[in-house]
Amino acid sequence: MKFFLDSAIVEEIEHAFTMWGFDGVTTNPRHVQASGKPFLKVIREIAALAAGTDRAISVEVNPHHNDPGAMVEEGLRLAAISPNFVIKLPATEAGFKAIPLLKEHGVRANLTLVFSAAQALQARKEAASDRNLLLRALDYYDYARGLGELPPEILPAYGSALMHAGRFEEAAQALSAALEQAPEAPGGLSEVLKRAQQGAQQVRLLEERVREVENTRPEDQAVQLLRAQSLIFQNRPLQAGYLLEHVMSREDAMSAAWVLLGYARAWMGQDEGFLSEWPVPPVPDGEQAEQWTKLAQFCAGRGDWSAAERYLTHATEQYPGASAPWLVLCDLAIARNNAPAARQHLAEAELSLIHISEPTRLLSISYAVFCLKKKKNKLLTHQDAAPATH
Repeated sequence: MKFFLDSAIVEEIEHAFTMWGFDGVTTNPRHVQASGKPFLKVIREIAALAAGTDRAISVEVNPHHNDPGAMVEEGLRLAAISPNFVIKLPATEAGFKAIPLLKEHGVRANLTLVFSAAQALQARKEAASDRNLLLRALDYYDYARGLGELPPEILPAYGSALMHAGRFEEAAQALSAALEQAPEAPGGLSEVLKRAQQGAQQVRLLEERVREVENTRPEDQAVQLLRAQSLIFQNRPLQAGYLLEHVMSREDAMSAAWVLLGYARAWMGQDEGFLSEWPVPPVPDGEQAEQWTKLAQFCAGRGDWSAAERYLTHATEQYPGASAPWLVLCDLAIARNNAPAARQHLAEAELSLIHISEPTRLLSISYAVFCLKKKKNKLLTHQDAAPATH
């Protein structure tokens, strides 16, 4: 067991460290305000007390931030002050999104204002990218709903969890209720609600389309792929996976079936199994890398960064002459505010062009060079706009 002092009074903290050997300190802006000193002065004094030890000092960003980017920006500035600092974030939609972004920069983070076991599990999910933890969190939420109406302050996190799980209809209901019951809800909630409603509408339209064609062409591969898409959108990746494996057993299996199967397996946390069972896309030689990048982009679009990176890394190892996987890895790194990784992937993409010399691929080379220049400009713009960390 570890003991942490909840205070921002330097004298109290020093006494707790020297007299009682406390393991760390947790602070927040209100505690600092109560000390009567400027915020930066207080946290620097606390950092000095912990210098040279492994004591953790939780320092909270402005809890009124509604944008994960603003939380990350402030978190990076605070983390640069002391290696003992652990950045504390509120357990809101923005806070959950900020955790993996800070992790990309090697910054430790934790959550505050956690009012339920479900939120705690969801926080662990955001830190570990573990879909099983997300589903367990939803089990807690659903159980709590069976006991009574969820409190308004819980609804945004519940709606976020539903969105991540692909339960768009329920997410839209939860987020609508959150906005009705708490007009002062965090900014950006309306946009999340809009995405949930759009997702729900897409699922309904797709299901209607599938039912129309299934009656007349049940064994048509294109129809089966539509059914698999509908199952995935309905948060039923296991059933979609069974159907797609059946499609892949056909001699004329389409590459789209392979991509969807990899997507469904990643959704279930089985991307490593997919890599070992289906390591080669059913396309002609020279086109495999493109299929891996397409699959990775699908996963990244759902926020499954880990699976996307694993798929792309596999592609770079199997097809060293292909620049596309490196370029998409660069995109992912930029999206996650990881400029060092983006520069490294960009350099690998440039190096991969050395392996391409066939005249028939001149068009591919010119396009790759165009992409490289575009991404370099984007990376330079990102660096110019990056927040200072000192």
